Amino acid sequence: SIDAFKSSFNEETIQNSELRSDEESFDAEPMPEIKGTEYVKGATAEAAPEKSLWSRVKGWFS
Repeated sequence: SIDAFKSSFNEETIQNSELRSDEESFDAEPMPEIKGTEYVKGATAEAAPEKSLWSRVKGWFS
């Protein structure tokens, strides 16, 4: 319940969640570069076999 969730937080939890000075900047962490602008085209899905399980399941409800 929401009350149980709220009661799981205390002053220590809140202090640990605050931004620390060593977390304020990520200058030493270079961002990966995006190379090219091409996208990858996904493979077309294979057609389901004539006697697929899905066709049998659909048949139960028609």
